[in-house]
Amino acid sequence: LVTLYTDPIRCDASSKTGQRWGEELCVVGPDGKYVTPYDQWTPCHDVEEYRQWVAETMKRVMVETGADGLRLDEYGHAGWACFSTRHQHTFAERGVSQWQKAIAETTRLVRAAMDEVNPALVLTTEHPGYDYLLQFIEGCITYDLSVQATPLRPLECNLQRFFFPECKAYELEYSGREVIHNKKFWNAVESFGSMLPRPIYMAYCENEDAYQSRDCEPLIPTLARYVYANRFAGRDKTIYHLYNAAGHTVAGPLLEVDLGADEHLFDLLRAREIVPRRTGDRTVVAGYLPRDAVLCVAQLPSLLKVERDGMSLTVTVARAFLDATLVVCSAEGWRYLTAPAQVGENRLDLASLPADARPACVKLLSGRDMKDAAEIPPA
Repeated sequence: LVTLYTDPIRCDASSKTGQRWGEELCVVGPDGKYVTPYDQWTPCHDVEEYRQWVAETMKRVMVETGADGLRLDEYGHAGWACFSTRHQHTFAERGVSQWQKAIAETTRLVRAAMDEVNPALVLTTEHPGYDYLLQFIEGCITYDLSVQATPLRPLECNLQRFFFPECKAYELEYSGREVIHNKKFWNAVESFGSMLPRPIYMAYCENEDAYQSRDCEPLIPTLARYVYANRFAGRDKTIYHLYNAAGHTVAGPLLEVDLGADEHLFDLLRAREIVPRRTGDRTVVAGYLPRDAVLCVAQLPSLLKVERDGMSLTVTVARAFLDATLVVCSAEGWRYLTAPAQVGENRLDLASLPADARPACVKLLSGRDMKDAAEIPPA
């Protein structure tokens, strides 16, 4: 998607809008001076005329450019209280900030104006703002690991992502504290400004039914102190993300799951089977989890059986799916071989793979959606 960057919170004095409306419509601080971050005026969004101008302008830009959407930069931050006497405020009393309410109302108008052009246009903001704003946007940048980091949270859990999953969170982690993306993946948020590692990217792409579902839950109980877990459920799968925030390696029981007789557990980041411990009615995921590492446990229906004879694989598929394919992948998610999937036995020849290929698993896909995965036995 091609989306445009725009910032209606900045107004240059030399622009036509600034020359015509700047002094009348911009924010004045308690000292009587104009608020000028970035050496530019700040239009007051608590002015009805300016909100309407923003909406009409964004609609015109969408029509003229044919872009797929836009981002309202700076929208969602704390803003200012405006002390100007040159314009009328809709929401705020003098000296009181209603910045978030004014920004949310502007965004609502922009969303409605864009819908008149094309309801599929994408609208995002730089910050989440508050919850009332989120209903009007498809996504936003978050600063959960940097600006919002605090010692009060031993691990940054982005609750916005769980309570408002339709608004996609794109974490901008500019402080260099989390370059391996494990905390982003634990929250199942996207990355802004840096590419996700391929295993994480492929987990997102192949399991959108789970990661875009409203059936998601943060901070579910675990069996190890300072190991935290989040849950994401799709149509026929449940995915658990575990993060070790203990400050040291953890080994032993990690998570209890309700595993059916016709289900199994698979590590999506490492492309290997997880063999749980069974004690009576309890099914426990146990293992070795290094400090600050993340484990991705997928609870899947048992639809695949993979047998190996040298460089030949026999893959048995238990159920038919629309547009079904079998994909031979590396542990990192690189796809080596794709073939149509038929119910019953399917033959796959590994001899045709590149010499440096390291096939780790076979995935059963229906379109882009992963239905099951099975580890390839060693040669």
